Amino acid sequence: MNKKKTDIEKWHKEYRKKFPEWKERKEARRRKELGIKDEEIKSSIPEKGKCFYCDKQGNFYWSPWGVPGSLHLCKFHLWALPFYPKIYINLTIVIFYLIIIGIITAIIKFLF
Repeated sequence: MNKKKTDIEKWHKEYRKKFPEWKERKEARRRKELGIKDEEIKSSIPEKGKCFYCDKQGNFYWSPWGVPGSLHLCKFHLWALPFYPKIYINLTIVIFYLIIIGIITAIIKFLF
């Protein structure tokens, strides 16, 4: 009892022979439909290292704005970085922090 292959099954077999990368395309299309982003490319820079400003151990941080800036920073310098005197303080960062402080004070006044 042999089942004869239909035309579409024959076409699929020929397609898979002609385009061996069909699985990768299918997987890429599925990931795009689900909204899964590609994994980040691993860097040769270690995740842990000495802080750029002090010699404590710190984590490696990439610039979230896409500018070429990446540093090893300890926790203190990570949060003190916008106010650090050696670095140019961008006016938008100061305004951002003032807005955050204003929102927090407004919430506190509203609750009490």
